[in-house]
Amino acid sequence: MCDSLGNKIFMKLLGMGIESDVAYEYLLESDRLTILTVDKVVDSIKKANSNPKTEDDVCTSETDLGWKKTGDGFGDWERVHVRQIEHQVSDNNKATILDECEFLGQYTCIESITGKALRSTFLFPMVDSTKEIASDGEAKTLMKELELAQGTTAPLSYNTQLFDMQTDESFSRIFFYGIGCPLLEVQKEKHSIDSTSGYLGPFVVDMPLQDLKVRKGFRKYGARVHFSSNQQVTAIFDYGKDKLYFPSDVGWGEAKFLAKVTAFTLVTAREHLIWTHMILSNTVTRDS
Repeated sequence: MCDSLGNKIFMKLLGMGIESDVAYEYLLESDRLTILTVDKVVDSIKKANSNPKTEDDVCTSETDLGWKKTGDGFGDWERVHVRQIEHQVSDNNKATILDECEFLGQYTCIESITGKALRSTFLFPMVDSTKEIASDGEAKTLMKELELAQGTTAPLSYNTQLFDMQTDESFSRIFFYGIGCPLLEVQKEKHSIDSTSGYLGPFVVDMPLQDLKVRKGFRKYGARVHFSSNQQVTAIFDYGKDKLYFPSDVGWGEAKFLAKVTAFTLVTAREHLIWTHMILSNTVTRDS
């Protein structure tokens, strides 16, 4: 359970002024680390965005990241000692970072103390909770009030009208010209015809991941996407709900989102991490 009273006191100590009831209630149900992030980190990001670093800020001659240039040749480098800092993430997991950065310089004592304080579960108990937003309007209000909307801390989208990631056309391009390409195949006969709507098209992306466990409150993975010969989406089958959605149906936008998330998860875990990194890259590295 979240400590609403403790969060209220913590927000007052920080001097936070939240105008929106939506944002205020959200923070009351969050954890103290989230509250601190909204209050302090957001300002740091806005400041950094207003004056972004360039190549002139790279102090390569002062920072070697464990390697030192010894000559003008491509291979004229020698390894030198650089201090490593280990962060114990959990009882069985730790992260290692170097004591220097080409942009930020060396890791200072103040940064070390601050980092330890932020990782303290006594000072900042981690609350694994979810918040369901009732509507798109409420979500936009929340992001605006927390200064997390596009153009503030979040960058403006580079997507143009053609690639706005909302239209059916943009959705279809993901599977013919984007990350979903490896999943695309010629439609199997058993999926090519729907008893009610008829022929669904010659192409399909089948991702039956509905048995994967998800956190409480989250929708199950799993979708089968159908495309016409013109490379346009015609229907999406939701494995979790055992329901076929069409572009004119209520819930079509949610079905497209489900399909995108399922595709990104599958391609990242299988094609990218397992096939590319663990299998191909490891083999090539050993044999080169």
